[in-house]
Amino acid sequence: MERLSGDERLLLFLALSSFIIDVAVNFSIYYGIETSVTSFLKLIIIFVAASKLREKNSYFAILVIITIILIRWLFILLNGSDIYIIQDFVYILRICYFVIWLLLFKEKSDRNSFNNYLINLFLIETTVSIFFQILGYSFDINYFKAYDTQRPGYKGLFFGENDTSIFYVLAFFYAVHLIKKNSSYIYPIIVAIGLVILALGSKAALLGLFMVPLLYFYFSMPGKIGISSKSKLFSKIRNTIFIFALLLVGFYGYINAENIFLAINYSQFLNLLNETGLATAVFSGRNLKVAEYFDSIKSFSDILFGLQIGDIADYMIEIDVFDYLMRVGLVGTLFVIYLIVAASRSKDRKGFTGESKALLLIVVILGATAGHVLLSTINGIWISFFIVYFAKNRIGNTNKYESFRTSKKI
Repeated sequence: MERLSGDERLLLFLALSSFIIDVAVNFSIYYGIETSVTSFLKLIIIFVAASKLREKNSYFAILVIITIILIRWLFILLNGSDIYIIQDFVYILRICYFVIWLLLFKEKSDRNSFNNYLINLFLIETTVSIFFQILGYSFDINYFKAYDTQRPGYKGLFFGENDTSIFYVLAFFYAVHLIKKNSSYIYPIIVAIGLVILALGSKAALLGLFMVPLLYFYFSMPGKIGISSKSKLFSKIRNTIFIFALLLVGFYGYINAENIFLAINYSQFLNLLNETGLATAVFSGRNLKVAEYFDSIKSFSDILFGLQIGDIADYMIEIDVFDYLMRVGLVGTLFVIYLIVAASRSKDRKGFTGESKALLLIVVILGATAGHVLLSTINGIWISFFIVYFAKNRIGNTNKYESFRTSKKI
């Protein structure tokens, strides 16, 4: 195995430190400790991580993002806006967090040893979080409750249930990916992660639970395979259907048990449905924030570089594309999309792997329904990592039928 360089060991330490800081955030919020130390520590992580970028393209990408941010802040200052730049900086920090780690992992995509260490770190973090979630449920510990007294549901070590949802969906995606390695031990692990996702009681996690296997196998399934391969494939699909059957039985059980898990607050949903309509009930009021965003647009520069005035900038819309439009405008949003697409393309520049397409679609759907995907320091590291990881790593990489080919170039 390749030895890690000093930079790679430092990046692993930063990734672990980020996890510890997010755990500390949950602790400080739960016990009402007001502190800006965690944001300051994340800022240090960003600066240190950015200092390890080596490619000119990465420098250019950082320069573009910083320029967009500074242009918007200049407009804010010139217009005497009521947006507080310090408060706004917290959300800008999350965008920069994702972009810098994406660029770093793109540069390190050929370092298999480094990538394996990152996978192990992700699995350790997932296991630790799941352990404390099970502990919280088993002993009814308030600290690990996802929704206080609003409805049942337990989370792990993170504060936000939506952030935790995306984290678990990533773990579920990677576990499903291992099915194609014919790892027999992975099926009970998949069922266990599925049950933990149900125990979280989040609509986003529940949506991810059903999207991951369907989209993964749809996009990564070979288009042309032999008889023996077909037999193996059908066996995998059969096993996956069996897993879904178990999860459906569990789902039926908990939606009919008031004191177990409840992924949807049905009374709240019905109240919203009756009072404000279907869209507001489905999106939990996020559509109203989107309408407020459009109402806050006062100039063309608001569209290009982000909002410069309005109370809406003090919080998240919780739909990723609109949160990006609000903070870095159309220019910044399109540029980040370009970076994601470029990082998602296979190294030979000929197309996307099936795994990449499935992951990107899941990111888009969850980002549009729950947010906290590309605007989360908890998930920013791991989503950026898996975007790059699945651009290169696919099972049967030499099988010409497993890759999606296109003649277009970025």
